[in-house]
Amino acid sequence: MVGECMIFSIMEWLEENIARIIKDPGQLVTGSISRKPLQSKNTNTSTTISKAGSSRRTNTLSKREIDEIKSSHIKRASSSELQSSIKKRSKLPAWEKQQELVSIINSNKVTLITGETGSGKSTQCVQFILDHLNSQEDFQTNIVCTQPRRISTIGLAERVSEERVDRLGNETGYIIRGENKTNSKTRISFVTTGVLLRMLQSFLASGADNSSTNKSTVFDNLGYIFIDEVHERSVDGDFLLIILKKISSSFKNLKIVLMSATIDPEKFMNFFNSPLKHVHIEGRTFPIKDYYLDDILQELDYSFETYDGEIVKPSADSHFFKSGSLNYDLIARLALHIDEKLNKENNTGSILIFLPGIMEINQCLRTINKLFDQEGKQVMSLPLHSALTSNEQRRVFKFPPKNTRKIVISTNVAETSITIPDCVVVIDTGRSKTMFFDTKLNTTKLIENWCSQAEIGQRRGRSGRITNGNCYHLYTKETVESMLLQPIPEIKRTRLENLYLIVKAMGINKVEEFLNSGLDAPDQSSLVKSKKFLHDLGALIDDSLSSLGKYLSYLPTDPQSGKLLILGCIFGCLDICLTLAAISSTGSPFINSFDERDKIKQVQRTFAESNGDFIGMANAFTTYQEMKDNGANTKKFLSSNYLSYTTMNEISSTRSQYVSLLMDLGFVPLHYKRSGEQYQQLNRNCKNYPMIRSIITGAFYPQVARVQFPDPKFFKSAQGSVAIDPDAKKIRFWVRNEQYIEQLQSEKMTENEQLPASRVFIHPSSVIFNDSNSDFTVDEEFLSKISNEDGSIDYQQARELMNLKPQAPKSSASAQTLRSSFVVFRSSHHTSKLYVRDITPTSTFATLLFGGDINYNLTVDIMRGQTSPGIVLDSWLPIRTWCKNGVLIKRLRKLLDGLIEDKLSNPHYIDTEDLGANIDEDIFQIVEKVVCL
Repeated sequence: MVGECMIFSIMEWLEENIARIIKDPGQLVTGSISRKPLQSKNTNTSTTISKAGSSRRTNTLSKREIDEIKSSHIKRASSSELQSSIKKRSKLPAWEKQQELVSIINSNKVTLITGETGSGKSTQCVQFILDHLNSQEDFQTNIVCTQPRRISTIGLAERVSEERVDRLGNETGYIIRGENKTNSKTRISFVTTGVLLRMLQSFLASGADNSSTNKSTVFDNLGYIFIDEVHERSVDGDFLLIILKKISSSFKNLKIVLMSATIDPEKFMNFFNSPLKHVHIEGRTFPIKDYYLDDILQELDYSFETYDGEIVKPSADSHFFKSGSLNYDLIARLALHIDEKLNKENNTGSILIFLPGIMEINQCLRTINKLFDQEGKQVMSLPLHSALTSNEQRRVFKFPPKNTRKIVISTNVAETSITIPDCVVVIDTGRSKTMFFDTKLNTTKLIENWCSQAEIGQRRGRSGRITNGNCYHLYTKETVESMLLQPIPEIKRTRLENLYLIVKAMGINKVEEFLNSGLDAPDQSSLVKSKKFLHDLGALIDDSLSSLGKYLSYLPTDPQSGKLLILGCIFGCLDICLTLAAISSTGSPFINSFDERDKIKQVQRTFAESNGDFIGMANAFTTYQEMKDNGANTKKFLSSNYLSYTTMNEISSTRSQYVSLLMDLGFVPLHYKRSGEQYQQLNRNCKNYPMIRSIITGAFYPQVARVQFPDPKFFKSAQGSVAIDPDAKKIRFWVRNEQYIEQLQSEKMTENEQLPASRVFIHPSSVIFNDSNSDFTVDEEFLSKISNEDGSIDYQQARELMNLKPQAPKSSASAQTLRSSFVVFRSSHHTSKLYVRDITPTSTFATLLFGGDINYNLTVDIMRGQTSPGIVLDSWLPIRTWCKNGVLIKRLRKLLDGLIEDKLSNPHYIDTEDLGANIDEDIFQIVEKVVCL
């Protein structure tokens, strides 16, 4: 149900305000809702973004509200509970620097605070400022503190509320995507970095920074912005710093405070072009003793037996260890040795092991459990990584049974995000996996490498929180010296389409120049790719935002999911598109279990039918939601279908947020509900799967792969020849070769430089993956056919063998047999091969009508004496058809594009009385019929 996730918040608000409303209900009739359109600053068209039905809440407090805040403060200040809380807070290292911190922050525009783990910088600094404001009788000025993750945003807000003896959401609250736990009297707001960016984006895009008339904004009473964990150098964090630097002159009284555990002060001083006042808070950690690989091998007297039966004692400077290879037997034996040492000291603390990824964690768990079992030792070994549910992650905080050692094996999530309080020993492999965007392959790569020295320090500090600690480094001191000082900033290694779009929507024409002014300039080839991606998506026309691009910039999701939402409104598939976009944001609703993967895939196939992974996930959620609405027992449904309750709630919450935003933008009526006529109109095609697959094609294009089926085979039966389902092992998938397209556009193409397509493989997690797909050998037959005698490649032969012209197999295949000429993929990832994931089969007509540019050029091929390919999609994909069919398809595509542009220029639900009468229904009906062919 839309708005369901807000019921508890509404109830809390009513409890707090009902008495005041009854006492002073206000006017019976108020003015009508403002529908003044919001004009984008960067525009070559007349499109306006109408914030239908939305009105910004004023942050200007009335005298009564100020008196209530003051009264609440005075009442709590004299309470024994607050005095007890202050006594506990005073034991934190930050408390000793309270006066110095308040003085320096108030005397400088920008302040840098560093503090070691356990110093109290994240919880105390904001409170010091608030206490100072209260002592000055200032009960209006507010404080915002950003956090890089939702879990830390909520956790800090809860902690500070508890320390101030107040209910969460009153004096202290938090705002994360889809949830606002604040009210008009909130003084300290913990927010995710992305939330503050969205606030600033709306503020700047409307020209509020240059207008004296816009008074009712979130920045009216904002006096301080604390940016925590700036050392993480996320894209959002770096972008926020650029914006704050640009607008700081517009907010004369705004103070900016940067906080971090480890940081290079000089880098930030250079960025702000001025000396920054720097305050360091010592940590409350205990002494930590370090052991390096040389010490470990000697202490264990470690040796192992080779396959030949030879006993080998490895050296710390061997290539195996220098390359970062993991020895799970060594890790397990070290854990057992540490357990014995702790037992002699009667120390019940836990051991924390850092590994680079989930696969390594599972292998290490098995090795440790086996060794401890062989030695008759009790162990409680637990994995810790981001793929676990919240409940699974909480297990690491539990104390183990008596005489049992708790060992937590974690990725870098335990460096800063999660603290295990009873940890006394850290075993650090020094390895981590980082996501990089490969601009040549146009895909992501997860690369394992050595950590930075800053990350090593963070891991080490986890062992000295409650008592003297020990850190065992499975590498040498020389290896540490060769490590980077700081991790590579995210802005230099990830996709930047979202960022490029937001900057463009803020009215900044020179996006590259703007982003290059940050702490670190992004990879320039990544910016070029981002611009091209937005052109392909239809968000940019030439160098300006299109109508679509302006709407996408207001949706807090990736551009492709935003386009999916808008197309869903236009083509009457809103409900399922809400779910699909929410899944893109929250992740798959199915649990991630290595042991149950075969059973989970079978369940996924049941929900997917013949529609692929993406729609299968949405169908699972829809079934769950229908059961919930009908009062059925959903607990059993979730467990039997391996679905995550937490993720289902996140999907539901995200859907509600998207509905609200689409209402603001005018695509959904303000009174949208299941029983209404508008609901039926906006969901008229929610069971029309060919139409849904077409919309997914349009949203995620050019992430489309051409399916090349093998030549059909038949067997004879009493009824005649019957086609056999194609061998999955011989089905090939081809995607657009970005380097080929770049060379075409640069007009530097030579005949033999690049092939138009690159081969990809279906990821084994997909429901259309078959075991026979798992061909991990080189396709020798294909290579031999395209190779010349001298070893060079015959590009003409290669193009012909690729056979990119669509031709679906003619067989009575089962529901799970792939029969489509194309598949759309939501993401790709390169490991040993280029894999595509979250597959949706789609048709030739859907690809032509919702894909890239289509051309029909007969002349060139006749002159070369070659057969005409017919239609050519995006200069690389030939689709052979009769000339008249090509002309008709191109004409229909032009009409469809025009109708979509008309809809974007004037969403028909801006006027809530209009049910879409202005849409040319005939054209839409033709399209809906064509994609079903």
